[in-house]
Amino acid sequence: MGLRMPWLDVCCQSMRSSVGDRDTWPDAIAEADWQAVSTDRQACIGGKCPQFNRCPFYLARQDMQEANLIVANHDLLLAAADMGPGSVLPDLADTMLVLDEAHGLPAKVVEHCASRHSLKGAQVWVKRAVTLAAEATATLRLDHALIEPVATAALTMSERLDALYAAIGEHCRFEDGEAVWRCRHGVLPDRWRRIGVELAQAATTMTQALQAVREAVAAAATNRPALTQARLSGLGFYLGKLAHVEQTWAWMLRDDALQALPTARWIERHAGAAHAQDYFVCAAPISGAEKLRALLWEHAGAAVLTSATLRAGGRFEPFLEESGLAAYADLGRLDVPSPFDHARCAALHIPWLSAHPREVEAHTREVLGRLPALLQNEPGALVLFASGRQMREVHEGLPDEFRCRVLMQGQMSRRELIARHRQRVDQGEQSVLFGLASLAEGVDLPGAYCTHVVIAKLPFAVPSTPMEQARREWVERQGRSAFMTLSVPEVGIRLAQAAGRLLRTPEDSGTVTVFDPRLGSTHWGKWLLRGLPPFRVVIGDEVVPVFRAKRLEQRLTRTSGTMA
Repeated sequence: MGLRMPWLDVCCQSMRSSVGDRDTWPDAIAEADWQAVSTDRQACIGGKCPQFNRCPFYLARQDMQEANLIVANHDLLLAAADMGPGSVLPDLADTMLVLDEAHGLPAKVVEHCASRHSLKGAQVWVKRAVTLAAEATATLRLDHALIEPVATAALTMSERLDALYAAIGEHCRFEDGEAVWRCRHGVLPDRWRRIGVELAQAATTMTQALQAVREAVAAAATNRPALTQARLSGLGFYLGKLAHVEQTWAWMLRDDALQALPTARWIERHAGAAHAQDYFVCAAPISGAEKLRALLWEHAGAAVLTSATLRAGGRFEPFLEESGLAAYADLGRLDVPSPFDHARCAALHIPWLSAHPREVEAHTREVLGRLPALLQNEPGALVLFASGRQMREVHEGLPDEFRCRVLMQGQMSRRELIARHRQRVDQGEQSVLFGLASLAEGVDLPGAYCTHVVIAKLPFAVPSTPMEQARREWVERQGRSAFMTLSVPEVGIRLAQAAGRLLRTPEDSGTVTVFDPRLGSTHWGKWLLRGLPPFRVVIGDEVVPVFRAKRLEQRLTRTSGTMA
C-alpha cells in the first residue's frame, strides 16, 4: 500500500505470524500510524492491490469460507449483519450464533448506531472531496462529466451546512461554558428539521456522484494500481464522511412518534483551528433493542447467549428488555449454578472509609494510602478504577518501591499488559495490574496471577453524558426512578463482572475489596450484593452473611420497570 512503517512487513508476513489486529502488536500503536496501515471497504481495491495475497483481511475471509466455526467479536458481527447476508460472515439464516459476554451487546449496538458530523469541518472536507475527484479524473483521464454532479451536490451541502450553523447559533444557549446542548425529550426544532432534510438529500446525491467517480477510478486500477491506490483511499475517506452525515440525519429525522423509545439528539460545541467555533450534530438511539431485533434476532437460525452477568440483582428482565429479546414468548432461560465454593474460597471486603466516594480528591487519597499495605503480600493483583483520572493519580502518588510492580493500562496494549503480568508472576515477582472497564471483563487470571481484586469505586456511568441524560429523562417521564431502573442494574452487572475476575478455577482463592462503603450501607447497595457470588462478606472487621434484600427486590419489581 505504499507504506513505510518499520513494523509493517512484520505485520503482513503471513496469517501465521500476525492476523492484522491492532491489539496483537506488543506496543501501543499511534493513531496516525494505524490510519496509515489500515483502510475500509471504500478505499480497498481488493484483488487489484499489490498486497492482496498477504492482506490479513482477505486471508481471514478466505479461511472463513472453509470454516464450520467462526470466532468473531461483537463489533464484527454487528458490522457484518448491517452489510447484508454473506458480505463478510455467512448468512445469519444459515448459522447458529453463540454470543459470549452477551450482557454487553445492547450497549455495543447503541455505540454501533451512534453517529455525528461537524458543520464547519464538513465544509472543509466537502471542498477537498471535489478537488480530489477532479484531480483523479484529470490524472487518470476519466470522463470529465463525472465531476459536475459532485460539485453541484457539494455546493448545496455547503449552503445547508451554513444555514444549519446559523440556526444552531441562534437557538442554542450554552451556559456556564458547557460544550453540549441537548434536545429535550429528543424534540428537534422545526427549522433544523427543514434544513436537515435538504442536507441529508444533498449528502445522498453527493455520495452517489462520488461513488461513480470511485468506480471509474477502480476500473482504471487494473493497469495502474499504484497510481489509483491513493486516490481510492482518499475517495473512500470522503465517502465515509458522507455516510456519517447520512446516518446522523437518519437518526435526527426519525419519527419518534412511531417508535417505542425516543432518539437522543444533541449538539456539541468545539473550538477549531485558530479558535474558530464549530458544532457537531450528534444522534443515537437510547436503546439497542429495536436494532438488535432487526439485525440479529429476526435473521439468525438460532442464538445462544451466555454470560455470568445476564441477570441484574438475580433478574433476567432488564437484559431481555434492553436486548429486544423480551418480544419473544418462547425464549428459554437457564441459570446454571457455579461449581465454585465462593464462601469457602473468597471474601468480599468492604472496609470503612473516612472519605465518601463522591469526594473525589479525598477518596483518591484514601485509596492511595491503603493500597500498598493491602497488596503487600499478594503475588498477583488487579485494581480496577471507574475513571482514568483517578487511576493515574493513584499511580503517580504511589511510593517508588510499590509503583515499580504496577503495570498500568494505557502504557501498552492490553494483550502485552497481561502477558507481562503473567511473566512477572511466573518468575516469582509480585505484579499489580491497574485497569479500567475493559480489564473488568473477559480477562482470565487464574491461580497466583490474581489473588486479590480491588474495586476503587462502584462503576456508575457518568450521568452527564447526553445519552445517559436522554435515557434518564425518558424513564422519569414514565413516572419511574432512573436511578433504580437504569443505574443500579447497570452497575450491578459491571460489579459482578469485576468481582468475577477473582475465582477462575475451583482451586482459586482470594479477596475482593471494594473501596465504596455504599455497597454495604445503602438499601440499593445490599440489593447489588444479592447479585454477586455468595462470597463471605466482611464489612469493616465484621463477618456478615450475604444480604438477600428480598423486600428491596419486591419494591424494585413494583416500581422500577424496565426499558423496552
